Parts: sequence; structure tokens; C-alpha cells
Amino acid sequence: MSETMPVQKLAYEATLQITGETNFGISMEEAMTGAKAIPPGGVRVDVPFQGEITGPKLNGKLAGTDYLVLDSPGTGKLHVHGVITTGDGERIALSGDGCANMEPGTPFSHLRENVRLDTASDKYAWVNDRQFWSTGQVDLSNGKITLKTYLA
Repeated sequence: MSETMPVQKLAYEATLQITGETNFGISMEEAMTGAKAIPPGGVRVDVPFQGEITGPKLNGKLAGTDYLVLDSPGTGKLHVHGVITTGDGERIALSGDGCANMEPGTPFSHLRENVRLDTASDKYAWVNDRQFWSTGQVDLSNGKITLKTYLA
């Protein structure tokens, strides 16, 4: 018996901006580009972001922080927490994990994330039992993050 992958449907697209950085000795750019050596245990960088989401399933604003762990030049482990505030004022908690991989010779890092959404809102309760996946990139030259998030 063969199994087929579920059809993925676009939930929303995000256009976000990095709004700061808290580093613990090595900046995200230094670690991602290899300008400074990453210690054997990795290095954490907290990266706050905010912006807009638009799509067929969700619209509004997203703000949060990626508690990024950089473990080698050009690669990082994502640990994201945020809040979606929908256009009609409801709030949805977002959490996710994944990976970031630099495209050599460019300021671009490709992002892949598993995302979970949670809310007590009756209108958006459908998000509570769904799996979401995001793909996208961050441009370190201007701090712009673009993502497409899908549901199965």
C-alpha cells in the first residue's frame, strides 16, 4: 500500500523585519558569515521581529523573537515564539522550530520551520489541531524576512 503526502495549502505569507538583536558575544551576522569562530557548543542570538501576514486563511500582524542557536558558520537552529494579532483583533500564539542555512557568497539565509498555532478564540480554533510548515529566507543585508506558511 502506498501513502501519498497531503496537499499543502497556503495559510499566509509573512513580510517581517528584524527589529534588533541580543547577542551573547558573537553577532548573528558574524556567526552566519564565519567572520568570528563559533564555540563548540554553539552561540545563541535573540532576534526580535515584526511585520504583516496576509493570506487566504490568516491576516494581521506577527511579532515575536527567534531564540536562534548558531552551531556552525552559516547554519542555525530556529526556536521561534510570537503572537499573531488578526485583523479582527484576535490573538494566536505561534511557536516553531527549524533550520537556517546561508547561501554561500550572499546575504541570504534559507529558512525551514515547523509551526504550531494555538488560540482560545472560537473563530480561529481550527488552527489548534493543524500542522503548519514555513519556508522562506532572511536577507541579512537589510533584515527582511519573507515566509510562506502552509497547512496540510
